[in-house]
Amino acid sequence: QKAVASQREGRFADAAQWYGVVLAMHPGHADILHNRGVCLQSIGRLDEALACYNGALAARADFVAALCNRGAVLKDLRRLDDAIACFNRVLALQPDFAAALINRAAAMLALGRFNEALQDSERVLRQHPDLAEALNNRGVALKQLDRGAEALASFDAALARRNDDAVALENRGALLADLGRHAEAA
Repeated sequence: QKAVASQREGRFADAAQWYGVVLAMHPGHADILHNRGVCLQSIGRLDEALACYNGALAARADFVAALCNRGAVLKDLRRLDDAIACFNRVLALQPDFAAALINRAAAMLALGRFNEALQDSERVLRQHPDLAEALNNRGVALKQLDRGAEALASFDAALARRNDDAVALENRGALLADLGRHAEAA
């Protein structure tokens, strides 16, 4: 209960510690390992989070949330091919899992695979047209594919959903600068 309460309150270091205490009593428990991984990931302890997700998946191979979070950690560790493999496994189990599609698109963008990133982004947006992250990923892919007007519309749509999205604002500004619209970019 202390672990769950700490996690709900955003005290992730405390929650991770409490989940560790529970794991000492119940080693290999998939849900506890997953929750501890989420907390560790939230505070940037990515290698430890990865170990937790690996443990959760060893206990329950089809644990989709743990698999998706494992992929996100691998993406953040710049192990992009491994991350994409994780997201592919998630999508084999749940073909429309939005978080896996968004994260796979981000990994594809980092690898310069812009058409694939665009396909994943548009696939998410067909199901969830208001997801700012997917709109932003779509905008980045379109920008890289020299489709500036469409990219700008995608960034604008992302900002309409979350007007404080620093990443979308930065991407929009960079695109405007590329288009020679420097006053708007500033």
